[in-house]
Amino acid sequence: MKHSSLLLCCCISLGILSSCNNNSSLVYEGCSITDKPELPAVQTEDENSGVYIDVCNGLSPNIRILDLNNSDTIKLSGWAFDQNNNTEIKDIVLQIGKTFIKGKYGESRPDVKNSFGCDSENVGFSFSFSKDLLTDPSGFTANEISLIKITKDGKAYNPVKYELRKNATIPNLTEKIRNDEFASGGIYVDSYTNGTDTIHIKGYAQSAMITIDGWAFDTESKSKLDNLYLKLDNSIFTPTFIERQDVQDAFGTDDNKIGFICDIPAYLLKKPNGEFIDKIEFIGINHTGEFKYNPKVYILSVE
Repeated sequence: MKHSSLLLCCCISLGILSSCNNNSSLVYEGCSITDKPELPAVQTEDENSGVYIDVCNGLSPNIRILDLNNSDTIKLSGWAFDQNNNTEIKDIVLQIGKTFIKGKYGESRPDVKNSFGCDSENVGFSFSFSKDLLTDPSGFTANEISLIKITKDGKAYNPVKYELRKNATIPNLTEKIRNDEFASGGIYVDSYTNGTDTIHIKGYAQSAMITIDGWAFDTESKSKLDNLYLKLDNSIFTPTFIERQDVQDAFGTDDNKIGFICDIPAYLLKKPNGEFIDKIEFIGINHTGEFKYNPKVYILSVE
């Protein structure tokens, strides 16, 4: 009862959660809605080591994109510590739009202590909240979340941001057939292929996240594509471009950021009827964004 009363007061004081409806299930398990931390940001830290989300709804993200689509309850866990003082922090706060949630902090993470040499192993955190918090009363839906560390001496570091995965939309452009001198058509998947046009994924039942990586470029201009889309049945992803110096050296492109990586939640490999999806399409937009090339299709084999 005390927790419910506190939550209601916070909802009223923030004036941003009309969807709260006195429902304490919006945030729970050690979390609470809090006032915006009015604290000055100090020096920026290395985002890859100061704060990190390990698990999001049972999935382990390999890049800073979270999938919040498969559950009405969002559960996040990870770790955070004060790098400047090499110790645990005071609080971890999650920002979703105009909503701020204070997380449960101080969970044991000996692996983090062993990896980074921080003074304490009690640097783990967790959040548990309703998916309803992603959309505010005005209809605005969050595109990202931010994690804010608050140190023992009351300072706040620059937020660490995670993008929220949403179904991308392939632009309605004229399709152009590639006339390439090599079979890959400027798009090649390195992972799970062994040089073939079949992506063979083993151990599906033990996998929460499938990472697809490779390279892609506009072969007509030998330039970086304007965009790349990965189509998996009704799900569409926009992979992240990364550097691939080996590909640039091999093909003489004018940019080495022609590699790509894309995390796919394993549950999306199955259709609602239980059958596995049988192909993945890669659709590249030419380097000027004027047209799209015909899809590069990989057969998908899952076991």
